[in-house]
Amino acid sequence: MDTHHDTHHAAIVRLSGRRVTDLEFPTTTAGHTALLAWARSHGRVHAAGIEGTNSYGAGLTRHLHAAGITVVEVNQPDRRQRRQHGKPDPLDAYAAADAVMSQRASAAPKLGTGIAEAVRALHTTRAGAVKTRTATANQLKSLLVTAPGSATSSGP
Repeated sequence: MDTHHDTHHAAIVRLSGRRVTDLEFPTTTAGHTALLAWARSHGRVHAAGIEGTNSYGAGLTRHLHAAGITVVEVNQPDRRQRRQHGKPDPLDAYAAADAVMSQRASAAPKLGTGIAEAVRALHTTRAGAVKTRTATANQLKSLLVTAPGSATSSGP
């Protein structure tokens, strides 16, 4: 699957390597459910190759994993191939499927759940709070440096 902010483009490839069909779905829970139903309507789903499992494809990755589908992290397609053919979503979706079928892609995605994800969320939140506190302190210091000498002083 080729994932984006608003849509995911999925492609179905048979175990023989024959390309069957492709379709675009919204990035909503209903879209994820429809995508899975569509894929299953073409036969047994052996694996799903998803580009961007830790960004735009994170929700879809969790949805498919919860449904018992093996999800494989797929890197972006070859830049040379993308330059030659442009960047149509069907091409990227089929490239993801081909990468899984040929076993060029075999990495299990991070699901964004569990203790490691909880610690990462706390660390990210704390880092943002420290950055904001530092920026606020710098603004206050700047105001003190540039403030008039006396609030009651009158002009010449």
